Amino acid sequence: MLDELERITRLLSTSSGTDKCLMLIQYVALLLSKISARGHKFSSSRRLSQRFGALSGLVSETRTTIRLLDLFSLLQWWRSLKPSGHSFKSRILDLERMEVISMLVFYPLEHIYFLTTKKILPCSPRVALKAALYSCRAWAVYTFLHLGRLWHSYQELQQEQIQQEQQGSEKQAKIKFEARRAALINGLTVNLAYLPLTLHWSLEKGLYSSEYITAFCGLFAAVTQLRVAWKAS
Repeated sequence: MLDELERITRLLSTSSGTDKCLMLIQYVALLLSKISARGHKFSSSRRLSQRFGALSGLVSETRTTIRLLDLFSLLQWWRSLKPSGHSFKSRILDLERMEVISMLVFYPLEHIYFLTTKKILPCSPRVALKAALYSCRAWAVYTFLHLGRLWHSYQELQQEQIQQEQQGSEKQAKIKFEARRAALINGLTVNLAYLPLTLHWSLEKGLYSSEYITAFCGLFAAVTQLRVAWKAS
C-alpha cells in the first residue's frame, strides 16, 4: 500500500502526470454524464448527468489553466532540437520541428479562447470561437505530424535492429529495442485516439454528432498514457 502511495505521489508531482490523471477523470465523468442522460425520464438521472457533466467541464478548465505555462517548455523543446547528418534522423528532426511550430500556434490561440471566455481578454465571441477553431486545427496538424514521426522512428528502429542482429546483438540490446518498440506503439495508439477528436473539433459543424465518440476516444487515450506513466513511476 505504501509503495502504491509513493508511486501515485511521484506521478502527481509532475505536471504531465497530473494532466494524465485529470484527463482520466474528465473523460470518465463525460462518459458517465452521457450514460446517465439516457435515463432522461427520471429527474434523478438528469441531475446526475448534469453533475457528471459539470465535473467533466471543471476538470477540462483545470487542465487548460495548467497549460497556460506550457509555452516555456515548448521553447525549451525547440532549443533542444539539434541537426543530425543521418538521413532518417534528419527527417525525424524536421517533423519534430514542425510539431513544435504547430504547438506554438495551438497554445496562444487556445489561451486567447480560454481567457476570453473567462472575461480576462476583451476579445469578441467571434474572435474567441475562431481562435478555438484554429487552435484545434493546429492540434490536428500536430497529430498528423507526430504519427508521421512515429512511422519514421519505427523504420529507423527496424534498420538498427537488423544491423544489430547481423552483428550478433546481446540480450540487453534486444530488451532496449523491445522497450523502444513498445514506446512507439503506445505513442501510435494515443495519437490514433486523438485523431478523431482533433478532426471533430477542427470542423465548424464537427465530424460526428455523438459525444460518446469523444468520451470513448478521450478515455482510451487517457488510460493508455496513464498506464505508461504508472509503469515509469
